[in-house]
Amino acid sequence: MLPLKSSPGPRYRDSTERLTPGALLVTDGKAVEGILTASRQKKSYNWQAMVDQATACHTGAAITKTECSQGVQEAFEKSCQLIGHPPLAPLHDNKSLYDHKALKIVIEATTVMIPATPARPENKAVLEGEFGKFEQTVGAIHLDDSSMETMRQSAVSEVIRAYTAALNHAGRAEFEGRSRLQVLREACPNPEKDRKFIEQLK
Repeated sequence: MLPLKSSPGPRYRDSTERLTPGALLVTDGKAVEGILTASRQKKSYNWQAMVDQATACHTGAAITKTECSQGVQEAFEKSCQLIGHPPLAPLHDNKSLYDHKALKIVIEATTVMIPATPARPENKAVLEGEFGKFEQTVGAIHLDDSSMETMRQSAVSEVIRAYTAALNHAGRAEFEGRSRLQVLREACPNPEKDRKFIEQLK
């Protein structure tokens, strides 16, 4: 058995601190576009994500009509449930919704809210990177709203598409960090060799 090549640790853009997993969470909202294929309408919903700074593990998420304090609170509470304890701090951007009194009462009962440094987007680089991956692998959500049954079926179809896209784009140790999709697209098959094997298999 060959030993796996050691892979580099996660990169933190312009950051020198690597905190203990679960200590610092990063949160932000991302507009996710949905397209209703029958009525040709476009709908946009806010995905309030909360991600662990050290591992980029998604710890909580809320879907709301717009980016709002209720979504932040829901994502925070889900994160606490997943981790098993409150983080030392959630890091957020400087939007006014994070100053909402009811939100501060809930979150600051157990932890401290920290705004990102102004004009330093690298504070939230771990989450911005995750948003970028989502756009590359999933993109817009397409739902068939011609009937309730087609809506349900297309919703399940989009869940499966998102799941398989995430698998296909993830780097794999056995492929030296390349994804399954990269290996498949870069392959230069030998038709004669493969045809002989397939004929034997048949």
